[in-house]
Amino acid sequence: LYYSAGSDVYQFRGGSVLSYTWWSKDFVFPTERSLGAGYIRCDGTVTLTFYADGDQVEQFTVTTGHFRLSSGYKRMRWSVKIQGTGKVYRLCLARTMGELKRV
Repeated sequence: LYYSAGSDVYQFRGGSVLSYTWWSKDFVFPTERSLGAGYIRCDGTVTLTFYADGDQVEQFTVTTGHFRLSSGYKRMRWSVKIQGTGKVYRLCLARTMGELKRV
């Protein structure tokens, strides 16, 4: 499939894979809480960076599956930054692995 933009012609999905950075909104909880577990479904690997009350508290690279976050960060405002080249289909976060079963 080809398309044109101005006087140039491009092949759709014909280039190299591009990297991206996506940053979530701040999720504000009524009381301080710690996020301790997560699940991601993605193609390839992605880097997750977690922020609590504006401070970076965790960063690691994951593939599809469950993961744990370090304990000890009880905060009210959380956000996550995702960086990579593969598609992310789903990201779930919870206090415990048991809570993820209900998602």
